[in-house]
Formats: sequence, structure tokens, C-alpha cells
Amino acid sequence: MLKTLDLKYFLYIMSKIIIIGKRSLLANYLKKKLSSVHKITLKNFNEVKNNKSLGRFDYLINCSSYKIFKKKNINKDRDVIFAKKIKNSKCILIMISTSKVYGIKNCEKKSESHNCHPTTSYGKSRFFVEKQLQKIIPNQYLILRLVNLINFDTRKKTGSKTAINTMIKDLLSKNIITVPSKKIFKDFITMNYFSLCVELSIKKKLIGIYNLSSGFGTSLCKVARLLILGYGKGDIKKKKLNTDSFVLDNKKLYFTLKKKLLKKNLYKEIIKIGKQMSLNV
Repeated sequence: MLKTLDLKYFLYIMSKIIIIGKRSLLANYLKKKLSSVHKITLKNFNEVKNNKSLGRFDYLINCSSYKIFKKKNINKDRDVIFAKKIKNSKCILIMISTSKVYGIKNCEKKSESHNCHPTTSYGKSRFFVEKQLQKIIPNQYLILRLVNLINFDTRKKTGSKTAINTMIKDLLSKNIITVPSKKIFKDFITMNYFSLCVELSIKKKLIGIYNLSSGFGTSLCKVARLLILGYGKGDIKKKKLNTDSFVLDNKKLYFTLKKKLLKKNLYKEIIKIGKQMSLNV
């Protein structure tokens, strides 16, 4: 049982957080990790789209998205919808953005101060929404520009099409992982590191824009080898493929939170996913 002083401290730091996206792996993972520290409510978009009292929460974390995005339909973007609903309240909107807002084509590290020149439709839409949030709720947003998340997602219809999930599906179905002939490095983080950074960002009441990354590059060949090591079988096939190679500068968030992702922990997580694959065949 908590002592009276400990209980008062716990209640003081506990925040009321609503996470949107019941079908999202990320949303469910965050709920699991944050529930021991904060009061968490998990809802899908349809359950809250007409809710006029979202401002009563301390934080709103949106893990759902409106995929068919066009600027003329900006009012359909869910981050924009939520921003308008919490405007002038004390609620902070945490937007899960993307490294694609930078328009990265090489391994030059990009910090938050770099100009953004997104080239993909997804990158353009996320950058446009970032700008909208800054106008609608200038002091109520935390934008996390996310790199590649390491997770085990084999859902056929709703599974994400990230680099590692493409590798997972190919290894499961063909026993082969295809990687670019050219050595390509990408910035990967674990789900645990992501949730830890979110938890600490809430604790420190961060607002603004931050890169959430490892700060180091991992070659796709290395990722493939580690997956195969955990899985216990498989081969690597090299092919001429076009994909970006990048690392995000994470100094701004690191100097604030004092937490970093170790390479050995990233590698262990990839091997672990390989082992999970072997158990799910």
C-alpha cells in the first residue's frame, strides 16, 4: 500500500490521457505502458468525433488517421479535428508525425531546424497538418517526428507497410528478404523506447516539435540478418531498389529527456521479433 505522501505525489503527477485508435498497435502499446502512471482512456475515432468535452483531458494522443488526404479536405484530418475541439483548453495534443516531412534523400542528419521539403504525399500531408496545428493551438501541441518503428505486425488488411514489416512478410511467405543492392541505412527505434519518450515528454510537459529517433543508422542488411538469426532460417536477396537512406538528429529530445536507445537493445528487439515469427508460423 502506498504511504499517504506517496499517494499524494502519485495523484499529483498522474495525468488524464485519451488515446485515439483502438485498432492501432501503437495506441494499444501506449495504453499498456502508460496505464501504470496515468489514467488512460482508449477510444476509436467514431466514439469521440462528436465529443465536445475532450478538453477535460490533460493529453490527447492521436494514433488514428484519415488516409485519403487532400488539402481541400483539411477539415477531415483527425489531428485538425481534435485541435479545434481542444482549442483554448489545457489539453495538449500529441501528434504522431513522420520523418518524411523532411523529404530525406541522403544520410545527412536532419534536425528540427532544417527546412522541410517533403516529396511523398504522406510527408506533404503531415507537414501541412503540422502547420495547421501551430496556427490553431499554438501552445497546446507536441509534434513527434517519428522514424521507423520496430514492431511485429503481420495483419493482412491493416498491417503497416514499413521497411521491417515488408521484410517480416517476405521472410514468412518466401523465406527470403529482399534488400537494395546499394547499402541503405535507416533510423529505427523500438516500441519500448517510443513509449518511454512519450511518458517522459508528458512528465516534463513538453510542447513544440521534436525528432523521435535513435540518432544512428542501421543498414537494411543488418536488420535482415538479425531477423533471420531470430527466425532460424532464410536468405537475403539483393536487388536494385529505390528507397531513402537517412538518420534524424535527436539531440533536442535527448538533451531534454536524457534517454537514448542503445544499439544492442535495438538489435535484441529485432532478434526477438524473428523469434516471435518462428512461434507464429
